[in-house]
Amino acid sequence: MALERRARAWALAAHGDQQYGAQPYAVHLQAVRDNVAAQLGEFYVLEQSFSDTALAAAWCHDVLEDTRTTSAQLAAATSPDVARIVELLSNQRLPNGDVDWPATVARVGAHPIARLVKLADRLANSRVSAAERGTSAKARKTWSKYTQQWPRLREEIVSTEWPLLWHALAALYASEA
Repeated sequence: MALERRARAWALAAHGDQQYGAQPYAVHLQAVRDNVAAQLGEFYVLEQSFSDTALAAAWCHDVLEDTRTTSAQLAAATSPDVARIVELLSNQRLPNGDVDWPATVARVGAHPIARLVKLADRLANSRVSAAERGTSAKARKTWSKYTQQWPRLREEIVSTEWPLLWHALAALYASEA
């Protein structure tokens, strides 16, 4: 729990006044953390070290991508494991600056906590995009991108892990079919 508390404090400070749509960024970070916690459920008691690292990574999942935080700073504030997972979660960029989605998903797919946090993040983002796509052009664009990426996500990340998240994502995307 101490690791999660440190990660939460670091992530909230690093994101500062950043917004997630019309809400403080903390709302998104909390949603990702809660998705991870819901999936872990009783597993938390059985494997506390894994769970603490996963919850810490959930809080910090965007700090390398969206703030001036370095991996070394994140490792010092939380742990080297959390920093490595967040590195894996951070989007890979092509020379033109676009996200290299296949490379990003392949990296995420290689680590169980990265897979868990990526699914929790995608679920949080997808819920917001799905809810707002009727009123926001940005949400429509994001939803479209996510529905296009859904097959690759299913292909690259083992779907037998984290069934709660998979079922929730599948239900969201099934509404598009």
